[in-house]
Amino acid sequence: MTVCIAAICSWLPGHLMIVGASDRMLTAGDIQFEPPQQKIWQFNQKTVALVAGDMPAQNAICSAAHARFALKPAGTVEEAASVYADAFTAFRRKRAETKYLVPCGLDANSFIDRQLDMRPEVVADLTYNLQNGVQVEAEAIVAGIDSTGPHIFVVRDPGDVYRMDAVSFAAIGSGGRNAEMQFMLSHYTRQVMHHKALLLTLTAKKRAEVSPGIGKHTDMFFIGDQGYSTISTEIVGKLAEIHQNLEARTTEIIRSADGEAEDFVNDFLRKAQAQQVERPKPSEENSDHDDGG
Repeated sequence: MTVCIAAICSWLPGHLMIVGASDRMLTAGDIQFEPPQQKIWQFNQKTVALVAGDMPAQNAICSAAHARFALKPAGTVEEAASVYADAFTAFRRKRAETKYLVPCGLDANSFIDRQLDMRPEVVADLTYNLQNGVQVEAEAIVAGIDSTGPHIFVVRDPGDVYRMDAVSFAAIGSGGRNAEMQFMLSHYTRQVMHHKALLLTLTAKKRAEVSPGIGKHTDMFFIGDQGYSTISTEIVGKLAEIHQNLEARTTEIIRSADGEAEDFVNDFLRKAQAQQVERPKPSEENSDHDDGG
């Protein structure tokens, strides 16, 4: 249960950057706590992964991705997302093997080698379970800047990669939909300037806190031409103060609008009732007509 957000925005005309935010809430069974640990993994100077869901799984997946980058650094953001997705798939496959093959005294290689010795229905059941029997409750945003510009990818079970460059933002976790709604309502595009994008990202994170299990602490960052950098707690605190003032003014505007709507509807109903009372009854109209004849 968490929320992670990334968005492409403008720093200067013709210069794009990425801003992002996440909470710190961790859930273990029925225990929730916010340790002093960010949910942001830095893959290289200009590429990060924001992770949500099963944290032990994410630690294993991101560690495997880091080991891969140590051997061959990612040249593009897309390649970094692909490496993370491969690590995700490998972790999922290993978990499925442990659950379905190890109890049978098998591993992936021996299962392939011994399929001809097994009953077809057993092979079919094991194959189905290996492919569908395990889900990893985890997802990630891989965001960064390379020679082709800023990019945002989302990786979800079973290792599918989604490019989000066209919409220029992404949010994941249990609060992801609430956060994305703020960007949609603002008609967000990558032409939005960085100061507005920062406030909107902070606002989206705060709005996501209505979902269960979203932590109150907010980590924010940006990725520009010089690479990845965290945003100071002083700036985050000021943005939170601006957001709080905005919410207070919005609440007052809504309260005023509700009052105007109530006054209008009540006045409309009073006029409708008055007209109903003044209108002659059908029997009276017929009586007047007969007398005139």
